[in-house]
Amino acid sequence: MQTYLRIRPHRNLMQTALYHLENINQKVSSGNEKGILLDGLSCLVLLGFSSEALINFIGQEKISDWKERDPFLQKAKNVCNAANLTFDRSTEPFKTIWNLKTIRDEIAHGKPKDSQMSTGDVGDIRAALNPWKTFCESDYLTKANDQLMDFQNKLYQGCNITQDSEGATTVGTL
Repeated sequence: MQTYLRIRPHRNLMQTALYHLENINQKVSSGNEKGILLDGLSCLVLLGFSSEALINFIGQEKISDWKERDPFLQKAKNVCNAANLTFDRSTEPFKTIWNLKTIRDEIAHGKPKDSQMSTGDVGDIRAALNPWKTFCESDYLTKANDQLMDFQNKLYQGCNITQDSEGATTVGTL
């Protein structure tokens, strides 16, 4: 007996990002902000990885000569073309997808950085230590999640891909 498995990393990553986002929003509403920046950073990274995993899924399913190792922008443009979309980094949801990719790269390929500050203000020092703090806040993460879902919906619609109620993905014909 053989078992056929369909593993779709973009779904797992998106669900995990949503889990973190729900925890962040619950902490914000209850006034318990312990560890919220760490939750936000986890959510941010997962949203960034989700965007490329989604692009890789669409590319593998819909582009016959798919090259997973191509640069992100080329892959994004290719899957958007397959969905009759134009990947325009100046408009949503593409602007947010590009931003998530850029932040993800900065974190994933973290390079040491030394700098000097002419202030002893603890707030200024903390802000400099976490350049992604603004992106780790509930408002940005909620917007980014919404834009990622919009991007997914546009790609699915353009490529004739549907999801059933359990979240399993079915690929139709173009």
